[in-house]
Amino acid sequence: MKVSTHGDVNALPLATRLAYAAVGGCPYARKAGCPSGPPPGEQIFRFGRMFDGLPGLSDTNALAGHLATLGLSMTESAAQARGERNTRVAAIYTYIGQFIDHDITKTETADQNLASNMEAAFNAASAHRHVAPLDADELAKLVNRRSPMLNLDSVFDGTPRESDGSLSVGAVTAGPPRPTLPFTEDPDLVDLHDLPRLPPSQNEETDRRARIGDPRNDENLVVAQLHVAFLRAHRLLVRQLGLTPADADLELRRLYQRMVLDDFLPTVCDPAIVQKVLAQPAGLLYHPDPADPYMPLEFAGAAFRFGHSMVRNAYNYNSEFSGRDGKPIGTLELLFTFTAFSGQNLGIPTLPQNWIIDWSRWVDHPDGTPADNVTKQMDTLLAEELSKLPQEQGVIGGHDVNNLALRNLVRGLLLGLPTGQAVAQAVQEKLGPVFDVLTSQQLRDMANAASPAQGAALIAGGFDWQTPLWYYLLAEASTVPADKGHLGPVASAIVADVLHQLVRLAPDNALASPGWTPAIPLRDPSRVEIEDLLRFAQLLPAA
Repeated sequence: MKVSTHGDVNALPLATRLAYAAVGGCPYARKAGCPSGPPPGEQIFRFGRMFDGLPGLSDTNALAGHLATLGLSMTESAAQARGERNTRVAAIYTYIGQFIDHDITKTETADQNLASNMEAAFNAASAHRHVAPLDADELAKLVNRRSPMLNLDSVFDGTPRESDGSLSVGAVTAGPPRPTLPFTEDPDLVDLHDLPRLPPSQNEETDRRARIGDPRNDENLVVAQLHVAFLRAHRLLVRQLGLTPADADLELRRLYQRMVLDDFLPTVCDPAIVQKVLAQPAGLLYHPDPADPYMPLEFAGAAFRFGHSMVRNAYNYNSEFSGRDGKPIGTLELLFTFTAFSGQNLGIPTLPQNWIIDWSRWVDHPDGTPADNVTKQMDTLLAEELSKLPQEQGVIGGHDVNNLALRNLVRGLLLGLPTGQAVAQAVQEKLGPVFDVLTSQQLRDMANAASPAQGAALIAGGFDWQTPLWYYLLAEASTVPADKGHLGPVASAIVADVLHQLVRLAPDNALASPGWTPAIPLRDPSRVEIEDLLRFAQLLPAA
């Protein structure tokens, strides 16, 4: 039975559940219930290292405890959350990053003892007990269930198709007020704003489960609604432009690849470094073998976790959840609630229509002014809601081990990641003297500026001179002016290089097809932007 602090929500009449949805719902709890892995025989990929032989953190009995203390110090205060740690970067880029991550990485192991030991490591670190890095045999048991290439398998795998071959899109549930939306839709699209789902069931493994390639794209509403945009775009490629299903698949992949290279990377990374990286077809730091590609641990375990620092506690989601004119605001907790993977959607069969996203609030305004929702500046402070992640599906955690920063830092220890300083020096050798490695004094100053507790934790762990890679990259990003809001040079080089090569690894990719011309209208004919895809999907006003 699905339980809630308000009782069994499935025992409530549908009209009552919809009324809850109209005011933001109620806290909930749901036990873990998604199938543990892909079908037997599905292809798996390995993890590897971009930087062989670089030193990691010194393994001492106190290391894990010091990392836990540092992680717990990385939660922003209420005053800091209200402050002006904003960028000009539209908040949609936070969730594009999450969407990309779910397309290329999903860490699993068939060794249940190893999985249990890794989870136990977070508890051990929280209790200040010793945690040892995984040995070579244990690391080899970690596998990547997503293909290490930008090919949208998270969208295409497992998604049902209509009779014409277009990807299925789910319908919302009517009842609560529909938000005021600034775009015009074809009549057959008006209700299609949810992921395709299995029907309600007492079996929690299948109850309203999203029928998509990666169920994690149903873990918060923003990434779920972005996934819906791709489904709608595919439908229109088939039905409006007349592409065959196979051609629509390829077109959507190429649009996605170009959007990552043309729009996402120059926004979240240093544009000058992106330009250097894209000029290296064979790769700057990452040289995967197409016959046996691997996912770099430094990328998956640290560099591509930068988006955690961009997340806000709440968003101006749409006209019904704007935080204005007496309306509730779209809190991060609510964005988890109205999904089937992380929440329970209050027992409603599909997404309530008042939770259709208004993307015009998430992208820059047509006059170039910043979006209503912008990202937080990337730094060593995370939103308070990320300190209490669901400990299982739908169960909001209140323990230290549910703190995302703590988990990231301890995961870096388990994976044996090199220090930030070692990686920075290695990147500097490739890029040349275009940046300086952060000094111990700079790191101490940044930590103390975040909070006295963080400054003390940094020094106590000796992390001012051997710094966890993830922390170092966030500290580096905090030196970038807020009006730019992108990563620093080391993280920019790693992120841009890996994503560039993952495009090239995809069959028939956009870079390998010089004669390809996008089939959809573009604001700028020389580049593909996320707004182009949203407009084509009829989720933004026409240009």
